Amino acid sequence: MNKIRALPSSFRDRSGQVFHHQGRIIRTVQDSYRADYDLLMNSGLYQELVSDKLLIEHKEESPAKSGWQDKGLYKILEPEVIPVISYPYEWSFSAYKKAALLTLKIEKAALKHGLTLKDASSYNVQFKGLMPVFIDTLSFERYEINRPWVAYRQFCQHFLLPLSLMAYRDLRLQQLMKNHLDGVPMDLGVKLLPGKSRLNLHLFLNLHLHALSATKYQKEGAVEKEASKVTGRGLEGILDSLEKAVNSLRLPESRSLWSDYYRLPDMSEYSREKERLTIGWLNFIKPVKLVDLGANTGFYSRLAAGKAGYVVSCDFDSLAVEINYRQAETEKIGNLLPLSIDLINPSPGLGWRNLERETFDVRLKSDSVLALALIHHLFFSDNLPFSAIAEYLSSLGKQLIVEFVGPSDPQVRLLSQIRNADVSAYSETNFQADFGRYFRLRKKQPLKSKDRILYLLEGHR
Repeated sequence: MNKIRALPSSFRDRSGQVFHHQGRIIRTVQDSYRADYDLLMNSGLYQELVSDKLLIEHKEESPAKSGWQDKGLYKILEPEVIPVISYPYEWSFSAYKKAALLTLKIEKAALKHGLTLKDASSYNVQFKGLMPVFIDTLSFERYEINRPWVAYRQFCQHFLLPLSLMAYRDLRLQQLMKNHLDGVPMDLGVKLLPGKSRLNLHLFLNLHLHALSATKYQKEGAVEKEASKVTGRGLEGILDSLEKAVNSLRLPESRSLWSDYYRLPDMSEYSREKERLTIGWLNFIKPVKLVDLGANTGFYSRLAAGKAGYVVSCDFDSLAVEINYRQAETEKIGNLLPLSIDLINPSPGLGWRNLERETFDVRLKSDSVLALALIHHLFFSDNLPFSAIAEYLSSLGKQLIVEFVGPSDPQVRLLSQIRNADVSAYSETNFQADFGRYFRLRKKQPLKSKDRILYLLEGHR
């Protein structure tokens, strides 16, 4: 049998693990999970969820047929491959809400078929473009009548509490999920919520009252028992309350500096010129998977989505990412995934041995990269030399459409003044020399409307 490699994110699951095997993604089903797996497949729930595009589809094989010799295996599954893996601390607010509502919808459907979700981790959800899909086929187990939902507390910590903090306090508080991989602790999260959140009945019941119960009862079993009595109704009532709580959350009207960037009047002529050129070059390179770095509100990402197989749109500004997501929904763009990513401090490896959650760089490998109006920010605001920027971009994809903003541009002058930076190293000559170490020039076009140049580059690798 060929060498197999286990995915570190699945080693805790005793029902079955995920592997790279013979160029495929494989999920094992242990014999200990046989009864629950058979119930999932024979009850009609699997077919219903897959048909509604709520659960990832898989092909099924017997261990003997696939060449696996491990004892204790019941089935081998080959699930559909997700284009790009993302994590909750990278999602927009609207995407996060969709993931929460998906989880509740699946739990409600499961109950009708005599099953329930044994965990409600946000990492069980991934995105295919704008749409969430549940990927943990082995999360289902037989439902026991009158038993509380064992995943209740986890849902609150993974979904309801982070969403409430984003809505009531600040979008950036989703980053708490980086430090708390099993969800934002109830006591911490509730302390950060404003008093007015108590006026929301469903948040009061599922967060504030839940936190009081967690303080009173230290043992997890006691906490879950208390949590099941929150509303005094059955499990369906609790699920309805959670759904109403999630649906009630809204972002306040707000703006950030860069979310307004492309609304400035002097950008219109420049944007039209750059748009025409970018579309032409995208038609030329025909990207399969493209990552747009520093995408702002995603105007060029959405353009690229019409020319590429799949686009990942990244920006550090959470509000800009949210605007991008909503606009893509309006335009019905299905092959675009907006993510909140700070290039200077991208998502690291996290979890056991820093391997359970992979780094941004590993997950975002692509064949093409878009970096428009980005380089001068990295150079001046973050003190990154051209050589470091070029090396990094070359590691993400072979084709690169990049914009050089000249020294006379108002944005460059402003950034250099703010940082009191020496602009002598910031030149077109130095840019071309340093990028030339990692890329060869395919096309170059100065923009007539501004002191800016677009380059189409191809990596040497």
